[in-house]
Amino acid sequence: MKLWKLAGTTAAMALCAGQAAFAVTPEEVWQAWQDASASYGQTVTAESQAREGDALVVTGLTVASDAGDEAAGESASSRVTIPEMRFVDQGDGSVRVTLSDSYQISVTSRAVPPDAAAGAEPVSETIVLDVSHPGLEVTATGAVGAMNYAFTAPTLSVALNSIDGTPAAEAGSTVKVDLTGMEGTYAITGTEARTIESDARAATLALDIGATDAATGASSAVRVTMADITARSSTATGTAPDLTDMAAALRGGFATTVAVGHGRTEFSVDATDPSGPTTVRGTATDGGLDIVMNAGSLTYGGRTNGLSATLSGAGLPVPEVTLGYEETAFNLAIPVSKSDAPAPFAFLARVTGLTVSDAVWSLFDPTAQLPRDPITLIVDLAGTATSASDLFAPAAPAEAGTPVQIDSLEVRQAQLRAIGAEVNATGALTFDNADLTTFQGMPAPTGTITIDASGINGVLDRLTAIGLLPEDQVAGARMMLGMFAKPGEGPDTLTSVLEFRDGGFFANGMQLR
Repeated sequence: MKLWKLAGTTAAMALCAGQAAFAVTPEEVWQAWQDASASYGQTVTAESQAREGDALVVTGLTVASDAGDEAAGESASSRVTIPEMRFVDQGDGSVRVTLSDSYQISVTSRAVPPDAAAGAEPVSETIVLDVSHPGLEVTATGAVGAMNYAFTAPTLSVALNSIDGTPAAEAGSTVKVDLTGMEGTYAITGTEARTIESDARAATLALDIGATDAATGASSAVRVTMADITARSSTATGTAPDLTDMAAALRGGFATTVAVGHGRTEFSVDATDPSGPTTVRGTATDGGLDIVMNAGSLTYGGRTNGLSATLSGAGLPVPEVTLGYEETAFNLAIPVSKSDAPAPFAFLARVTGLTVSDAVWSLFDPTAQLPRDPITLIVDLAGTATSASDLFAPAAPAEAGTPVQIDSLEVRQAQLRAIGAEVNATGALTFDNADLTTFQGMPAPTGTITIDASGINGVLDRLTAIGLLPEDQVAGARMMLGMFAKPGEGPDTLTSVLEFRDGGFFANGMQLR
């Protein structure tokens, strides 16, 4: 019995010690928020802060930030004004944070218009946004230097209030974003160099954008709705987290990874001008966006699946256009920092299963001579490049030489499949950037590109039959094909091996240069 009592007492003491080690107070959470804002170059002020029982009440909160170069005439500033925040001690080591249900954000930008005369003064514009999130709650746990937050919000709305003091409705502008069913977590660790991890979800998102021109009567309304939105991110602030100087921030260790996804999407556009109305309706199955940025590279990619859309309008040559595709995807990865050594890059553009309505095909092929199978286009490249400057460095006077030189290029896949023909290419090249003479200003390449094609002659025959290509042009095209390609193994197939070596250019072993 004494042994069990001792074990029970020890467990209770351990539990209490654990709660004490991972407990935060309202003052600590409030200070952590101020420190995090300051680390991003923001200024936080409050009219008052005082204890009311278990709650720390902060009133008249303002968060201000400034960016840009005043001397260059380009700058932006924002002010967020929140009437009240409450940090409530829950008695279990956690703190519940609530904000006023609504508040405003003011954003002012100053810039010289792109079409202004030399020496023109910057033009300033201020927009005010209304933010509303009744029922938003945030719960903070953990300890100083390692805080975790969990939040829920039944709804969140951001709407354009005014432009330069003129109410949005009078200015003929409407912008509003509504989210429902929001929940998520984020964690902040560290006090100087911080790591921030977040994971958020929303059941639905609705975006409405409208504009009206009182002088002409033209108007437009765009609406986009999405379901099942997810957003995940991981950020290391590094030792220089002032994001107004991104080049310095990256050198100081700033790095971020962001992944955004969404489910079914519906969109519509209704526009009217003196020529008549235009209408667009469409849906997509799902999609997403991915961003990775660090001192070495920037990667930016996105995708949309299962799109279907219809377009109608007085200015179209047919009453209605329908189009769709199975997938579109893009990806770009580039070096961002100056370096004497080659760094990897990549580029991807992919459209698969693209279809358009027969009404469009009939505009140039009324007798349906050309196959109307879904179209596919893929360009997938990789390689290495040497950057002579930081991508995010402030603009500097132009220097002699190329800011980025391509050192190598790999054609992972290049494919076009359309109107009964298909072309595929793969290969790899390296470039001698010291030799700009052999190929008249282009770095001298070394390597091989292999191209395989099918159905080309059949397409040329059909284009001639429907009158899109004159016979003499087709004859010239066939002559060029004969120079660069040879017959493949199957009917109506061609193959070509293009080789760069010893300063020369060869096609299927025949030197053309």
